[in-house]
Amino acid sequence: MDWLEQSIFLKASTKGNVPYIKYLVRGKDIKLTPEIAKTGVEKAIEQNEEVAINWITQQLKNLEIKNSPPFLRGAGGDQPC
Repeated sequence: MDWLEQSIFLKASTKGNVPYIKYLVRGKDIKLTPEIAKTGVEKAIEQNEEVAINWITQQLKNLEIKNSPPFLRGAGGDQPC
């Protein structure tokens, strides 16, 4: 749980402090939704840190796919001519 706790940090915004985690795959900071943060901590407590990290990583990948431009998601661009 230490690694998970150390990976989450707060960034100031106009709405107050917002939790972020360093996404090592992309090398950038990703905003954690309250649901991801809460469920991730619960999984770390109830199961173990590895399960929590894997779950958070999958959720971040899902967010990245939803928020990426359509051409990066393969919307028609990967179809053969």
